[in-house]
Amino acid sequence: MQGWNKRSQRGPMNDSRGNLVNIEPLECRRHLDGALAGDLPVVMSGLDNPRGLDFGPQGALYVAEAGRGGGVGAPNIVLRGTPLYYGATGAVSRLWKGQQERVATGLPSVAQASGNEGGGPNGISFNGAGNGYVTVGFGADPRLRGGLGSAGAGFAQLIRLKPNGNWSSVADLGTYELNSNPDGRQLDTNPFGIRASPGGQVVVTDSGANSLLRVDNHGGISTLAVMPTLPLSQAFSGDAVPTGFTVGPDGAYYVGILSGAPFRDGAANIYRVVPGESPEVFRSGFKMVIDLDFDDAGNLYVLQHSSGAAGLAGPGSLLRVAPDGTRSTLVGGLTAPTSIAIGDDAVYVTNFGALAGQGQVLRVAVSEPVGAAALAHVPGEFIPDHAAEVGDDNVLGTVGELLS
Repeated sequence: MQGWNKRSQRGPMNDSRGNLVNIEPLECRRHLDGALAGDLPVVMSGLDNPRGLDFGPQGALYVAEAGRGGGVGAPNIVLRGTPLYYGATGAVSRLWKGQQERVATGLPSVAQASGNEGGGPNGISFNGAGNGYVTVGFGADPRLRGGLGSAGAGFAQLIRLKPNGNWSSVADLGTYELNSNPDGRQLDTNPFGIRASPGGQVVVTDSGANSLLRVDNHGGISTLAVMPTLPLSQAFSGDAVPTGFTVGPDGAYYVGILSGAPFRDGAANIYRVVPGESPEVFRSGFKMVIDLDFDDAGNLYVLQHSSGAAGLAGPGSLLRVAPDGTRSTLVGGLTAPTSIAIGDDAVYVTNFGALAGQGQVLRVAVSEPVGAAALAHVPGEFIPDHAAEVGDDNVLGTVGELLS
């Protein structure tokens, strides 16, 4: 969930992304020729609370799984009245030449006793072979990690995946929130969206901290932007809650927000962010933006986590916003979707993103526009062309406990 580098990253596409702080040229965008239509084949299934998607350097599709926690009897913490049980069940799964497999396991996870609404690995991004990065969420005051003993240190982290499936921490984003508190509000951390760049630099959203952060190639953390506080008529706490982000045709960052509880329809915005400048509203009037991405024609694809006048319960949807601002609903009826990735010929969407063992990745072919697509879940195969009171700023994990 880090933008147009979700597509296969080879050759000039890597070279075009340069310094994260500078405005970047538009290169090597793939054109989505037409709108989205048809039934939605399931290309990955059986996932545990699937979150971010990204294409690896050889064209395989990867998904971060927040895991299913450890179940009753495991170490636990209580967040907003709900016990969440720890287990090393977070993972990363890969779809390569039609075969789905878990390629990294043992990552930190907390979840309800059922395993649903887990918190753990959120976003994933690659900047070349052997350079995979994952955000591990938390969704609360970072000091509460201590309630899980030594295991708590694995949360609110940026980690690097190694080719053999092992992983190590790159930066402790929870401690950065504790020491720096970029938005000056309550202490709260939940690293979510991510975008890696050649040279080892990574940009992430911290949904709890309401901020866009940069991690340099030595693990140093700095704040690129703080999302503006919302009117209390729109969000009880005023928290913006940044989620997915991308890089636009002009090279600026485009950051989607949920808006805090009660998650009113129309309260979520997409901001244009240039480091060193105040974020500006680019598009407004959405409901719980969870991810977004541009195609090479300048169309913006926006994934809404839910619908309805307020709250979390309504189905999610995929929208397309034309360069002139015209909007169309391409897919409706999604259940807790969490991420999109644009491939050469389709858009890939996570579904059932808050359920253990039931998570999916759907393939949305590029064809004619539809209203609410019938989710037929026809088994499919993806073969890459190339080798309050829910917390104000929470969505996933206790559906409202862990995206804070």
